[in-house]
Amino acid sequence: LGNQMFQYAFYLALKHKHFDVECDISMLLHQKQHNGYELSRLFGIQLNKDCYLFNIVRLYYYCRTHQNNLLCSVILNILRRMNYELVLDTAPSSFFSDIVKTRKNLFLGYWQSEFFFKEIKNDIFHAFTFKIELLSLKTLSVLEDIKRGNSVSVHIRRGDYLLPENLQLYGNICTIEYYQKALTVICERVSQPSFFVFSNDIAWVKEHINIPNSIYVNFNSGSDSWQDMFLMSQCKHNIIANSSFSWWGAWLNRNTNKIVITPSRFINLEENSDIIPDTWIRI
Repeated sequence: LGNQMFQYAFYLALKHKHFDVECDISMLLHQKQHNGYELSRLFGIQLNKDCYLFNIVRLYYYCRTHQNNLLCSVILNILRRMNYELVLDTAPSSFFSDIVKTRKNLFLGYWQSEFFFKEIKNDIFHAFTFKIELLSLKTLSVLEDIKRGNSVSVHIRRGDYLLPENLQLYGNICTIEYYQKALTVICERVSQPSFFVFSNDIAWVKEHINIPNSIYVNFNSGSDSWQDMFLMSQCKHNIIANSSFSWWGAWLNRNTNKIVITPSRFINLEENSDIIPDTWIRI
């Protein structure tokens, strides 16, 4: 869900800049990973463009992630012969000016940075307004607890991040030490904080991380998982994981005095990341 929201926010930013842009959701419509395509069900966003070249781009992304440089080069040459360019590495500060200079058709990926859509922030808030009528009674009950005090969301993602193919990319970033430091920062800056813990492995969290004055939210799963993101966005402050899911929970938090604690990087391929807003505290 978080990645889909990044892609759609970037799409809106490109349209705001008057680029001719379309979304390809063909892969999302044919897979069930993490509940598949969710923007329509949750936000009423209708996108149905299908591009037959998308599978080639997906193959390139897979090869790049696994550092198969030879096959990456072959795929890029095929695309260039067809007058297509795959753009993955342009710095946010120069992106819009860079793409104006090209005359090729471009394939664009996640572009996970608020830099692209900061100037249309209100449009993004409007696009990603959760439907209150879809919330469960349990979620509504926790929401009341969140509103009562100095609520802080804590997101601890395990599950798929522990798979061998993901450990190299995402492992050893949000460590126990990271969460301990983040909790210390919050306790130093927030009076009587109440921690609302979200995780796909609550049992592990209870055993390994001491979180004072905590409420564990463990009932939103499957197609109801999005309700955790909604609850995170309603907290006054946020401690996030290296996950676009809790990134959006924190970004959609409209508390003007919010404190957001984030790992200094989201992926092991880079030390720092454009995904992290300047106002968030990096650990």
